[in-house]
Amino acid sequence: MQTSRDRERIQIEMKNMNREHAHAILLKGMTQLTGSQVSDVLQISHGNLRVILHRARNELAAVLQA
Repeated sequence: MQTSRDRERIQIEMKNMNREHAHAILLKGMTQLTGSQVSDVLQISHGNLRVILHRARNELAAVLQA
C-alpha cells in the first residue's frame, strides 16, 4: 500500500531521473495510453520504449531502496 509519503518520494526521485525515463514511466504507468501510443508520443520504436521502461523502473527501484 502506497502512502502519501511514498508517492511524494517517488515524485521527487522522478524529477532527478533521466527525462526520457521519467516521461516513459509517466505516460505508460499513469495514463490510459497503450505502449504503441506512448512510443508515438516519445517518437521512439516500441522496442526502444520497452528498453527505456525497463531501465527506468530499475533506476527508480534502486533509488527507492537506498
